[in-house]
Amino acid sequence: MYQIEEHMQVGKKTYKSFKDADSWIKRYKKSIENDIISNIPKGLSAMIYTQLSDVEDELNGFITFDREVIKAPVEKIKEINDKIK
Repeated sequence: MYQIEEHMQVGKKTYKSFKDADSWIKRYKKSIENDIISNIPKGLSAMIYTQLSDVEDELNGFITFDREVIKAPVEKIKEINDKIK
C-alpha cells in the first residue's frame, strides 16, 4: 500500500509501495481482473484479503494502523469487487 506518515506505528514494511491511493487502486483493479476474475472460469471459488488494516510494522491494509484513515475510496473498491461474480 502506501504510507501515511501520521498514521503509522513504527515500521515501513510492504510488499510493494505506491505513491498514492490512485496508483494503488489501479494495481488492485489489475490484480482482481488478472488473478481473480480470469480464474473463475477455471474453477476459482474463493479469495481472501488477509489484512484489512495495517498491523504492527506492515503497511498492507485498506485502513491505517490507528484505524483513522481509509487509504482508498470505499466506493472504488466496491466497484472493482462488484465485478467478481
